[in-house]
Amino acid sequence: MRRKNEKDQLAEFALCVMSFIRDKIVEQGDNPSFLDVEIDYEKASLSGVRMAAQDMVDWCQDLTHSDIKILDLRLAQSGLPTITNMRDKAYRRAFSVISNGSIRNDEDYYLLNEYASNLADGSFSNDDRQKMDELLADYKPTSPS
Repeated sequence: MRRKNEKDQLAEFALCVMSFIRDKIVEQGDNPSFLDVEIDYEKASLSGVRMAAQDMVDWCQDLTHSDIKILDLRLAQSGLPTITNMRDKAYRRAFSVISNGSIRNDEDYYLLNEYASNLADGSFSNDDRQKMDELLADYKPTSPS
């Protein structure tokens, strides 16, 4: 099975969040017709998909803590980043490095190393952790930490 790239994961994230929000609106007795749009992520640029994913994070600002926990669980079970994690800039950067499959500089290396050394941190899926370990093993920092 092909590993999803950053664009694919973020597109799936955005669609999952949009679906959750649509369900919440219907549950409240409202009509979510503004969400009835077809989005062709195949033709969208990576930066466009990143913006859509960030929009979905912003749309979640009014969800209750309980709703965020439910949505986070749903996203995690699908192997996608959670709303809680996507709100964290460092996580988004680490996610991007893992998805791109290469560490470009020492800053990326030390960021991934920080996540990798915290074994209790459940921010990344097992596949992402394995990829992180491979990237760290392949990169040689130019300056010691």
